[in-house]
Amino acid sequence: MIYRVVQWGILFTPAGPEAGVLIPHMLTLVIEGQAYVVAALAVWLHGRMFLMPRRSGLPSRWVGYAAGFGATVRLYPLVVVLLVVGAVYEAIEVIYFIPLLT
Repeated sequence: MIYRVVQWGILFTPAGPEAGVLIPHMLTLVIEGQAYVVAALAVWLHGRMFLMPRRSGLPSRWVGYAAGFGATVRLYPLVVVLLVVGAVYEAIEVIYFIPLLT
């Protein structure tokens, strides 16, 4: 996750004469970034329940794996919704906003 943040920071740093075109795209990056954060939370919860089941009040790693999988399945619909919202906004941005800026 840290690698992704650094990569996005370098990749989307506005620079040059056409930097203003990237401004409407920042909302897309925020929405997709939130989806990545929720997915990272799901991975962390799954790993914690699997690797440290007693800390989560679970009797074994197998039960921890199953509980972590359940937690991940409950969080992934939110990831999908965020990515769909980001995709719809990005389509609107490309069709309507970017032509106004170029």
